[in-house]
Amino acid sequence: MLLISSGLLAISIVFTITLVVVLLKRLMFLKTFDEQSTTAKRDRQVPCTKCHFFNNNFYLKCAVHPSKVLTSEARDCSDYCPRR
Repeated sequence: MLLISSGLLAISIVFTITLVVVLLKRLMFLKTFDEQSTTAKRDRQVPCTKCHFFNNNFYLKCAVHPSKVLTSEARDCSDYCPRR
């Protein structure tokens, strides 16, 4: 009888640990997803991709402000010129 109760105790402990691990993984996933959606919303407000000076070149994306391109500083760019 003692072996059966200790076996049930071990099973319940393993189940509890597994449940906690699964819940923590899910919580971390939701946190990461929320951070990524916030970043995506912020990036949509940057007008660089619609600017005349923007080039999707890996080495030089903006000819006027290469250090500010696609960052939050570029939202109020004084040299923004929409493409035609």
